[in-house]
Amino acid sequence: MTGLILPGTLEFSLALAEIPPVPTWRKEAERTNGETYLICRAGSLGLMEAVDRQTWLEYCNDGELDERQDEIDAHDDALEGVIF
Repeated sequence: MTGLILPGTLEFSLALAEIPPVPTWRKEAERTNGETYLICRAGSLGLMEAVDRQTWLEYCNDGELDERQDEIDAHDDALEGVIF
């Protein structure tokens, strides 16, 4: 039986302890001896991804970077004139 696990309960602490840590870009850079590149794919809503050099080159040269830039430009155009 599953149910709602509330913060502060023993079940919450146990569930939290079982979640593996999310690898960070720094850990990835250490693992790859500094050969880590960060990219942001189109449609990812700004979520960056750590990749190797070959994937980064493909991202830059195969048009994915241009797609992401078009997406950014469209968002900028939509916000033009908006005062925050």
